[in-house]
Amino acid sequence: MKISYGWIIVACSLIILVALGTLTGTFSIFLEPLANQFQWERGALSAAFSICTFLGGLFAIFTGKLSDRYGPRLLVTVTGIATGIVMFGMAEVTALWQIYLLWGLLGAVAMSCCIVPISSTIPRWFTAKRGLAISLGIIGMALGGAIWPVLAQWLIDSFDWQQAFRVMGIAAFAGILIPAQFLKPGPLQKQAIADNLPETTIAAEDGLTLRQSLKTAKFWIFGIILFLHNFYIMTILVHLVPYAKDIGITAITAASALSLFIIVSLAAQLVAAFVVDKLGGVKVLFFSLIAAMLSLLLLPFTVSAALLFLFATILGITGAMHTLQMIVSVELFGTRHIGSILGVVLFFGTFGGALGPFFAGSIYDIAGSYMPAFITCSCLGVTVFILSLVLKRITRANSQQ
Repeated sequence: MKISYGWIIVACSLIILVALGTLTGTFSIFLEPLANQFQWERGALSAAFSICTFLGGLFAIFTGKLSDRYGPRLLVTVTGIATGIVMFGMAEVTALWQIYLLWGLLGAVAMSCCIVPISSTIPRWFTAKRGLAISLGIIGMALGGAIWPVLAQWLIDSFDWQQAFRVMGIAAFAGILIPAQFLKPGPLQKQAIADNLPETTIAAEDGLTLRQSLKTAKFWIFGIILFLHNFYIMTILVHLVPYAKDIGITAITAASALSLFIIVSLAAQLVAAFVVDKLGGVKVLFFSLIAAMLSLLLLPFTVSAALLFLFATILGITGAMHTLQMIVSVELFGTRHIGSILGVVLFFGTFGGALGPFFAGSIYDIAGSYMPAFITCSCLGVTVFILSLVLKRITRANSQQ
Protein backbone atom coordinates (compact mmCIF):
# COMPACT_ATOMS: atom_id res chain seq x y z
CA MET A 1 0.00 0.00 0.00
CA LYS A 2 1.52 3.30 -1.11
CA ILE A 3 1.63 6.02 1.51
CA SER A 4 0.83 9.54 0.33
CA TYR A 5 3.84 11.83 0.61
CA GLY A 6 1.59 14.20 2.51
CA TRP A 7 1.87 11.90 5.53
CA ILE A 8 5.67 12.04 5.25
CA ILE A 9 5.32 15.81 5.44
CA VAL A 10 3.18 15.40 8.57
CA ALA A 11 5.74 13.09 10.24
CA CYS A 12 8.68 15.38 9.44
CA SER A 13 6.73 18.39 10.68
CA LEU A 14 6.01 16.64 13.97
CA ILE A 15 9.69 15.80 14.54
CA ILE A 16 10.81 19.33 13.67
CA LEU A 17 8.32 20.98 16.00
CA VAL A 18 9.29 18.66 18.86
CA ALA A 19 12.90 19.75 18.43
CA LEU A 20 11.83 23.40 18.19
CA GLY A 21 10.44 22.96 21.72
CA THR A 22 14.00 23.58 22.94
CA LEU A 23 13.39 27.20 21.95
CA THR A 24 9.65 27.65 22.46
CA GLY A 25 9.08 25.66 25.66
CA THR A 26 11.98 26.10 28.06
CA PHE A 27 12.54 29.79 28.74
CA SER A 28 10.67 29.72 32.07
CA ILE A 29 12.89 26.87 33.28
CA PHE A 30 16.01 29.00 32.80
CA LEU A 31 14.47 32.24 34.07
CA GLU A 32 15.34 31.79 37.75
CA PRO A 33 18.83 30.24 37.31
CA LEU A 34 19.87 33.07 34.99
CA ALA A 35 18.31 35.77 37.18
CA ASN A 36 19.97 34.40 40.31
CA GLN A 37 23.43 33.92 38.80
CA PHE A 38 23.65 37.33 37.13
CA GLN A 39 21.31 39.30 39.46
CA TRP A 40 19.03 40.33 36.60
CA GLU A 41 15.45 41.43 37.19
CA ARG A 42 12.82 39.03 35.89
CA GLY A 43 11.10 41.73 33.86
CA ALA A 44 14.33 42.59 32.04
CA LEU A 45 15.13 38.93 31.44
CA SER A 46 11.57 38.14 30.30
CA ALA A 47 11.95 40.88 27.70
CA ALA A 48 14.21 38.52 25.71
CA PHE A 49 11.35 36.07 25.30
CA SER A 50 9.00 38.93 24.45
CA ILE A 51 11.40 40.21 21.79
CA CYS A 52 11.63 36.71 20.33
CA THR A 53 7.86 36.31 20.25
CA PHE A 54 7.17 39.77 18.79
CA LEU A 55 9.89 39.70 16.14
CA GLY A 56 9.08 36.08 15.31
CA GLY A 57 5.54 37.12 14.51
CA LEU A 58 6.69 40.16 12.57
CA PHE A 59 9.20 38.18 10.52
CA ALA A 60 6.54 35.51 9.87
CA ILE A 61 4.61 37.99 7.74
CA PHE A 62 7.51 37.85 5.30
CA THR A 63 8.47 34.18 5.71
CA GLY A 64 4.83 33.24 5.09
CA LYS A 65 4.99 34.96 1.73
CA LEU A 66 8.38 33.34 1.01
CA SER A 67 6.89 29.96 1.87
CA ASP A 68 4.03 30.54 -0.57
CA ARG A 69 6.57 31.38 -3.25
CA TYR A 70 9.45 28.96 -2.64
CA GLY A 71 8.23 26.20 -0.33
CA PRO A 72 9.33 25.23 3.21
CA ARG A 73 12.65 23.36 2.93
CA LEU A 74 15.16 26.22 2.88
CA LEU A 75 13.32 28.22 5.51
CA VAL A 76 13.11 25.33 7.97
CA THR A 77 16.79 24.55 7.37
CA VAL A 78 17.53 28.11 8.52
CA THR A 79 15.48 27.31 11.64
CA GLY A 80 17.66 24.31 12.47
CA ILE A 81 20.89 26.27 12.14
CA ALA A 82 19.58 29.29 14.06
CA THR A 83 18.09 27.25 16.93
CA GLY A 84 21.32 25.31 17.43
CA ILE A 85 23.32 28.54 17.52
CA VAL A 86 20.91 30.02 20.08
CA MET A 87 21.28 27.02 22.40
CA PHE A 88 25.07 26.81 22.22
CA GLY A 89 25.34 30.59 22.49
CA MET A 90 23.12 30.70 25.59
CA ALA A 91 25.54 28.36 27.36
CA GLU A 92 28.20 31.09 27.15
CA VAL A 93 26.22 34.26 27.98
CA THR A 94 27.52 36.72 30.57
CA ALA A 95 25.51 39.87 29.68
CA LEU A 96 21.82 40.59 29.23
CA TRP A 97 22.30 42.04 25.74
CA GLN A 98 23.67 38.69 24.61
CA ILE A 99 20.39 37.01 25.57
CA TYR A 100 18.46 39.69 23.67
CA LEU A 101 20.61 39.02 20.62
CA LEU A 102 20.50 35.21 20.82
CA TRP A 103 17.07 34.31 22.18
CA GLY A 104 15.43 37.58 21.16
CA LEU A 105 16.65 38.21 17.62
CA LEU A 106 18.08 34.91 16.36
CA GLY A 107 15.36 32.93 18.12
CA ALA A 108 12.79 35.06 16.30
CA VAL A 109 14.38 34.18 12.96
CA ALA A 110 14.22 30.50 13.91
CA MET A 111 10.55 30.63 14.87
CA SER A 112 9.44 32.65 11.86
CA CYS A 113 11.17 30.32 9.40
CA CYS A 114 9.48 27.24 10.84
CA ILE A 115 5.96 27.53 12.22
CA VAL A 116 4.21 29.36 9.36
CA PRO A 117 6.00 27.48 6.54
CA ILE A 118 5.11 24.12 8.09
CA SER A 119 1.56 25.18 8.95
CA SER A 120 0.92 26.41 5.41
CA THR A 121 2.51 23.38 3.75
CA ILE A 122 0.53 20.58 5.43
CA PRO A 123 -2.97 21.68 4.26
CA ARG A 124 -1.70 21.96 0.67
CA TRP A 125 -1.11 18.19 0.64
CA PHE A 126 -4.65 17.28 1.72
CA THR A 127 -8.27 17.82 0.84
CA ALA A 128 -9.84 14.92 2.75
CA LYS A 129 -8.68 14.60 6.39
CA ARG A 130 -7.08 18.02 6.24
CA GLY A 131 -7.93 18.86 9.85
CA LEU A 132 -6.53 15.53 11.03
CA ALA A 133 -3.30 16.04 9.08
CA ILE A 134 -2.77 19.57 10.40
CA SER A 135 -3.47 18.43 13.96
CA LEU A 136 -1.07 15.49 13.83
CA GLY A 137 1.71 17.63 12.38
CA ILE A 138 1.32 20.65 14.63
CA ILE A 139 0.97 18.42 17.70
CA GLY A 140 4.77 18.37 17.70
CA MET A 141 4.65 21.76 19.42
CA ALA A 142 2.78 20.22 22.35
CA LEU A 143 5.06 17.19 22.47
CA GLY A 144 8.12 19.42 22.52
CA GLY A 145 6.54 21.53 25.23
CA ALA A 146 5.85 18.43 27.32
CA ILE A 147 9.29 16.89 26.93
CA TRP A 148 11.70 19.80 27.15
CA PRO A 149 10.67 21.64 30.36
CA VAL A 150 11.13 18.54 32.52
CA LEU A 151 14.23 17.43 30.62
CA ALA A 152 15.75 20.91 30.89
CA GLN A 153 15.03 21.03 34.64
CA TRP A 154 16.57 17.56 35.06
CA LEU A 155 19.68 18.62 33.14
CA ILE A 156 20.02 21.75 35.28
CA ASP A 157 19.64 19.75 38.50
CA SER A 158 22.01 17.01 37.33
CA PHE A 159 24.67 19.21 35.72
CA ASP A 160 24.15 22.96 35.32
CA TRP A 161 22.20 25.36 33.12
CA GLN A 162 25.10 25.76 30.69
CA GLN A 163 25.29 22.02 30.02
CA ALA A 164 21.51 21.88 29.63
CA PHE A 165 21.73 24.41 26.80
CA ARG A 166 24.48 22.44 25.06
CA VAL A 167 22.45 19.21 25.10
CA MET A 168 19.45 21.08 23.70
CA GLY A 169 21.65 22.57 21.00
CA ILE A 170 22.64 19.11 19.77
CA ALA A 171 18.99 18.02 19.79
CA ALA A 172 17.94 21.13 17.84
CA PHE A 173 20.57 20.69 15.14
CA ALA A 174 19.75 17.02 14.55
CA GLY A 175 15.99 17.16 15.13
CA ILE A 176 15.35 20.05 12.76
CA LEU A 177 18.02 19.93 10.06
CA ILE A 178 17.60 16.27 9.06
CA PRO A 179 13.79 16.09 8.62
CA ALA A 180 13.76 19.55 7.03
CA GLN A 181 15.44 18.06 3.95
CA PHE A 182 12.33 15.92 3.30
CA LEU A 183 9.88 18.84 3.24
CA LYS A 184 8.33 19.66 -0.13
CA PRO A 185 5.71 22.18 -1.31
CA GLY A 186 2.22 20.88 -2.08
CA PRO A 187 1.62 19.47 -5.59
CA LEU A 188 -0.11 22.57 -6.99
CA GLN A 189 2.31 24.93 -5.29
CA LYS A 190 5.25 22.82 -6.55
CA GLN A 191 4.01 23.14 -10.12
CA ALA A 192 3.78 26.93 -9.81
CA ILE A 193 7.28 27.12 -8.34
CA ALA A 194 8.72 24.90 -11.08
CA ASP A 195 7.07 27.02 -13.79
CA ASN A 196 8.14 30.26 -12.05
CA LEU A 197 4.53 31.41 -11.91
CA PRO A 198 3.16 34.00 -9.48
CA GLU A 199 1.11 32.57 -6.61
CA THR A 200 -2.08 34.13 -7.99
CA THR A 201 -2.03 31.66 -10.90
CA ILE A 202 -2.50 28.63 -8.63
CA ALA A 203 -6.12 28.56 -9.65
CA ALA A 204 -6.98 25.11 -8.37
CA GLU A 205 -6.40 26.26 -4.79
CA ASP A 206 -9.35 28.05 -3.25
CA GLY A 207 -9.42 31.04 -0.94
CA LEU A 208 -9.16 34.76 -0.39
CA THR A 209 -6.14 36.94 -1.00
CA LEU A 210 -4.55 38.66 1.98
CA ARG A 211 -6.06 41.99 0.90
CA GLN A 212 -9.54 40.46 0.66
CA SER A 213 -9.14 38.83 4.07
CA LEU A 214 -8.21 42.14 5.69
CA LYS A 215 -11.57 43.57 4.63
CA THR A 216 -13.59 40.97 6.56
CA ALA A 217 -14.83 41.26 10.16
CA LYS A 218 -13.94 37.62 10.86
CA PHE A 219 -10.26 38.34 10.15
CA TRP A 220 -10.07 41.03 12.81
CA ILE A 221 -12.15 39.15 15.38
CA PHE A 222 -10.02 36.06 14.93
CA GLY A 223 -6.86 38.16 15.15
CA ILE A 224 -7.96 39.79 18.41
CA ILE A 225 -8.83 36.37 19.85
CA LEU A 226 -5.32 35.14 19.06
CA PHE A 227 -3.76 38.33 20.47
CA LEU A 228 -5.51 38.06 23.82
CA HIS A 229 -5.26 34.27 24.06
CA ASN A 230 -1.51 34.29 23.49
CA PHE A 231 -1.12 37.19 25.92
CA TYR A 232 -2.32 35.09 28.83
CA ILE A 233 -0.94 31.76 27.62
CA MET A 234 2.62 33.06 27.22
CA THR A 235 2.35 34.92 30.52
CA ILE A 236 1.60 31.60 32.18
CA LEU A 237 4.24 29.60 30.30
CA VAL A 238 6.98 32.04 31.26
CA HIS A 239 5.94 32.93 34.82
CA LEU A 240 4.08 29.90 36.19
CA VAL A 241 7.24 28.16 37.44
CA PRO A 242 8.71 31.29 39.12
CA TYR A 243 5.30 32.04 40.68
CA ALA A 244 5.01 28.51 42.03
CA LYS A 245 8.47 28.71 43.57
CA ASP A 246 7.56 32.04 45.19
CA ILE A 247 4.63 30.44 47.03
CA GLY A 248 6.74 27.54 48.29
CA ILE A 249 6.22 24.87 45.63
CA THR A 250 9.39 22.97 44.65
CA ALA A 251 11.02 23.57 41.29
CA ILE A 252 10.44 20.06 40.00
CA THR A 253 6.78 20.14 41.09
CA ALA A 254 6.32 23.46 39.31
CA ALA A 255 8.00 22.13 36.18
CA SER A 256 5.80 19.04 36.39
CA ALA A 257 2.69 21.24 36.51
CA LEU A 258 3.92 23.02 33.38
CA SER A 259 4.47 19.67 31.71
CA LEU A 260 1.01 18.52 32.82
CA PHE A 261 -0.43 21.54 31.04
CA ILE A 262 1.44 20.52 27.89
CA ILE A 263 0.42 16.85 28.21
CA VAL A 264 -3.26 17.78 28.56
CA SER A 265 -2.74 20.14 25.62
CA LEU A 266 -1.43 17.18 23.68
CA ALA A 267 -4.49 15.11 24.57
CA ALA A 268 -6.75 18.02 23.60
CA GLN A 269 -5.02 18.26 20.24
CA LEU A 270 -5.47 14.52 19.67
CA VAL A 271 -9.17 14.78 20.43
CA ALA A 272 -9.47 17.83 18.20
CA ALA A 273 -7.66 15.98 15.42
CA PHE A 274 -10.41 13.39 15.21
CA VAL A 275 -13.44 15.67 15.64
CA VAL A 276 -12.48 18.87 13.85
CA ASP A 277 -13.23 17.60 10.34
CA LYS A 278 -16.72 16.64 11.51
CA LEU A 279 -17.59 19.60 13.79
CA GLY A 280 -15.58 22.34 12.13
CA GLY A 281 -12.67 24.32 13.52
CA VAL A 282 -14.64 27.36 14.69
CA LYS A 283 -16.98 25.26 16.85
CA VAL A 284 -14.08 23.36 18.43
CA LEU A 285 -12.34 26.70 19.00
CA PHE A 286 -15.38 27.94 20.90
CA PHE A 287 -15.40 24.95 23.28
CA SER A 288 -11.65 25.26 23.81
CA LEU A 289 -11.96 28.88 24.87
CA ILE A 290 -14.66 28.00 27.40
CA ALA A 291 -12.00 25.95 29.19
CA ALA A 292 -9.57 28.88 28.94
CA MET A 293 -12.06 31.20 30.63
CA LEU A 294 -12.77 28.75 33.48
CA SER A 295 -9.08 28.11 34.16
CA LEU A 296 -8.21 31.80 34.16
CA LEU A 297 -10.99 32.56 36.62
CA LEU A 298 -9.33 29.97 38.89
CA LEU A 299 -5.82 31.41 38.40
CA PRO A 300 -5.86 34.10 41.15
CA PHE A 301 -6.88 31.42 43.67
CA THR A 302 -4.13 28.97 42.70
CA VAL A 303 -2.08 28.97 45.91
CA SER A 304 -1.22 25.28 46.46
CA ALA A 305 0.26 22.39 44.52
CA ALA A 306 -3.14 20.72 44.20
CA LEU A 307 -4.76 23.86 42.79
CA LEU A 308 -1.76 24.38 40.53
CA PHE A 309 -2.25 20.94 38.96
CA LEU A 310 -6.02 21.55 38.67
CA PHE A 311 -5.39 24.87 36.94
CA ALA A 312 -2.84 23.28 34.59
CA THR A 313 -5.28 20.51 33.70
CA ILE A 314 -8.18 22.82 32.82
CA LEU A 315 -5.99 25.28 30.93
CA GLY A 316 -4.44 22.37 29.05
CA ILE A 317 -7.74 21.75 27.29
CA THR A 318 -7.06 24.96 25.38
CA GLY A 319 -3.96 23.32 23.90
CA ALA A 320 -6.00 22.51 20.83
CA MET A 321 -5.49 26.18 19.95
CA HIS A 322 -2.04 25.27 18.62
CA THR A 323 -3.68 23.46 15.73
CA LEU A 324 -7.02 25.24 15.69
CA GLN A 325 -5.45 28.57 14.76
CA MET A 326 -4.13 26.91 11.61
CA ILE A 327 -7.29 24.93 10.87
CA VAL A 328 -9.62 27.89 11.46
CA SER A 329 -7.45 30.08 9.23
CA VAL A 330 -7.84 27.56 6.39
CA GLU A 331 -11.61 27.34 7.03
CA LEU A 332 -12.04 31.11 7.03
CA PHE A 333 -9.67 32.09 4.22
CA GLY A 334 -8.83 29.01 2.09
CA THR A 335 -5.42 27.66 1.04
CA ARG A 336 -4.37 29.69 -2.01
CA HIS A 337 -2.57 32.40 -0.02
CA ILE A 338 -2.56 30.67 3.34
CA GLY A 339 1.16 31.29 4.01
CA SER A 340 0.76 35.05 3.63
CA ILE A 341 -2.50 35.10 5.60
CA LEU A 342 -1.15 32.89 8.39
CA GLY A 343 1.87 35.15 8.70
CA VAL A 344 -0.37 38.14 9.41
CA VAL A 345 -3.01 36.31 11.48
CA LEU A 346 -0.43 34.64 13.70
CA PHE A 347 1.32 37.97 14.19
CA PHE A 348 -1.66 39.00 16.29
CA GLY A 349 -0.93 36.00 18.50
CA THR A 350 2.80 36.50 18.67
CA PHE A 351 2.36 40.20 19.46
CA GLY A 352 0.09 39.30 22.36
CA GLY A 353 2.50 36.57 23.40
CA ALA A 354 5.34 39.08 23.39
CA LEU A 355 3.51 41.59 25.59
CA GLY A 356 2.20 39.09 28.13
CA PRO A 357 5.45 37.87 29.75
CA PHE A 358 6.97 41.36 29.76
CA PHE A 359 3.79 42.79 31.33
CA ALA A 360 3.71 40.13 34.07
CA GLY A 361 7.44 40.41 34.76
CA SER A 362 7.21 44.18 35.03
CA ILE A 363 4.20 43.94 37.35
CA TYR A 364 6.17 41.55 39.54
CA ASP A 365 9.17 43.89 39.67
CA ILE A 366 6.92 46.82 40.69
CA ALA A 367 4.42 45.12 43.01
CA GLY A 368 6.45 42.12 44.19
CA SER A 369 3.54 39.90 43.21
CA TYR A 370 2.03 38.28 40.13
CA MET A 371 -1.53 38.77 41.39
CA PRO A 372 -2.40 41.98 39.42
CA ALA A 373 -1.18 40.29 36.23
CA PHE A 374 -3.17 37.12 36.97
CA ILE A 375 -6.38 39.09 37.59
CA THR A 376 -5.82 40.83 34.25
CA CYS A 377 -5.53 37.41 32.59
CA SER A 378 -8.84 36.36 34.17
CA CYS A 379 -10.57 39.37 32.60
CA LEU A 380 -9.01 38.63 29.23
CA GLY A 381 -10.26 35.04 29.40
CA VAL A 382 -13.85 36.25 29.66
CA THR A 383 -13.32 38.71 26.79
CA VAL A 384 -11.91 36.02 24.50
CA PHE A 385 -14.86 33.73 25.22
CA ILE A 386 -17.30 36.47 24.18
CA LEU A 387 -15.35 37.14 20.97
CA SER A 388 -15.32 33.43 20.11
CA LEU A 389 -19.10 33.39 20.43
CA VAL A 390 -19.32 36.34 18.00
CA LEU A 391 -17.00 34.58 15.52
CA LYS A 392 -19.08 31.41 15.76
CA ARG A 393 -22.26 33.33 14.92
CA ILE A 394 -20.62 35.18 12.01
CA THR A 395 -19.34 31.97 10.41
CA ARG A 396 -22.74 30.30 10.89
CA ALA A 397 -24.46 33.24 9.21
CA ASN A 398 -21.97 33.16 6.31
CA SER A 399 -22.51 29.42 5.80
CA GLN A 400 -26.26 29.93 5.54
CA GLN A 401 -25.95 32.57 2.80
